[in-house]
Amino acid sequence: MKVLLITPVYPPPPGGIQTLTRNLKKGLEANGVQVKLLYVPSKSFKNYNIIDYMPNFRSATAVRSGSIRLYPYFNLVYRKSKNAIASFAPDVVHAIHIHCWPALIAVNEQNLTSVVSVHAAELSNTQVTATTVENADGIHAVSEYTKSIVERDHGESKIEVIYPSIDVDAYKGGSKKDNEGNVFSICRQVERKNIDVLIKAWKYLSPEVRANRHLKIAGDGPLHESLTDLAYGHNDIELLGRISEEEKRQYLKESALFVLPAGGSSYDVEGFGIVYLEAQAAGTPTVGSTRGGAPEAIGTGGVCVENEQNPRELATVIEKLLTDKSVYSQKVKAAKERIQQFDIKPIGKNYIQLYENISDDKIGSIE
Repeated sequence: MKVLLITPVYPPPPGGIQTLTRNLKKGLEANGVQVKLLYVPSKSFKNYNIIDYMPNFRSATAVRSGSIRLYPYFNLVYRKSKNAIASFAPDVVHAIHIHCWPALIAVNEQNLTSVVSVHAAELSNTQVTATTVENADGIHAVSEYTKSIVERDHGESKIEVIYPSIDVDAYKGGSKKDNEGNVFSICRQVERKNIDVLIKAWKYLSPEVRANRHLKIAGDGPLHESLTDLAYGHNDIELLGRISEEEKRQYLKESALFVLPAGGSSYDVEGFGIVYLEAQAAGTPTVGSTRGGAPEAIGTGGVCVENEQNPRELATVIEKLLTDKSVYSQKVKAAKERIQQFDIKPIGKNYIQLYENISDDKIGSIE
């Protein structure tokens, strides 16, 4: 099998979609699939030519969706996809994001099999989502929550949920002892991540729990300065700024807890939350919220707070895990038991099965 993956984002910049794409490529290749990655960054204007600025039905879709600025990008995706299909001759074309929907048009012109991934935030553009759903042979959702959005907005029922994968072995080898150690968080520092709530919760912890521990927060974003101000004067709260993937893995291995009480509503939520899996692969229990797809990522290897805006509730959960070794050990054990199902190779097999099922359905419908 040959699979062409098309994405608007890819590492080294951090992000859930970037991680999903990189690990999907690894997982498919680990199962013997030949993969070509077509990375079409939307902000790289040097890739455009005069043809991409010509009006057509793709630019009309951009106008209807309120995304007129995207129409040259839609044309670029179509052109690049058509060329990649001609040179690589894939069996399946998988668009990782709805902004790559013009690739599906190029696929349909060749009567190949197409799949599109849906996440969460991007689905707020219902017109582009509708166009994508209409042209895709199959839809992959990163969580049951994301699947429910597409079902609700577009009445589409043929959606397969496959959770994102991680390289489990990359997170092994931690040196922490029981629930001793620091509390760690990492994210893009925007309002819905509720890092301000985490800092406030830390201040509510008893002195005995905070003794010899630090709250370490990695990441950057528009709220970084205000969060720094909120933590000012507390020597046991550290804002680390942006860190490397290697540093992130090390912090996850060494920390007693990973806490990210991300909230939001409707589209603006965690579609899944790969970092919760990464923490559990490192043997670190996780704390999150009940919003979006986060509970599916956290599972039995952590705790979900009901009100992620309430720092006292969050503090109670953190303190319980840091003081009750029995509860903590249960979460560590559960994390270790569940994490293998998210490794890149078994998840890669799930995608292969999805591709084969969609291809069979398409052939059956033609016959």
